[in-house]
Amino acid sequence: MSWSVWSSVRIAVLDEGEGIPQGDLERIFDKFYRVHAADRKLAGTGLGLAICRGFVEAMGGTIVAANRQDRRGAVFTITFPVPLDQPALQEKSV
Repeated sequence: MSWSVWSSVRIAVLDEGEGIPQGDLERIFDKFYRVHAADRKLAGTGLGLAICRGFVEAMGGTIVAANRQDRRGAVFTITFPVPLDQPALQEKSV
């Protein structure tokens, strides 16, 4: 039986905006979905986060959205798997 040991790299992107309504935290990754702001402003086409999730998942990772706990705003967490049993890359001198 063969198996690999995996670790991960986690990237968190935080903002200090209004945050994301609880009911929209998963829906914001749907194509063309846009959260309606209290001031009725709609920005963008609703494709950016759908495209981002597609790229992240194509590389074997995950992306999730949440609201910050320390202050107002959102946090997007991207996690990529990293195989630990891969040989290290060697630098070549020129």
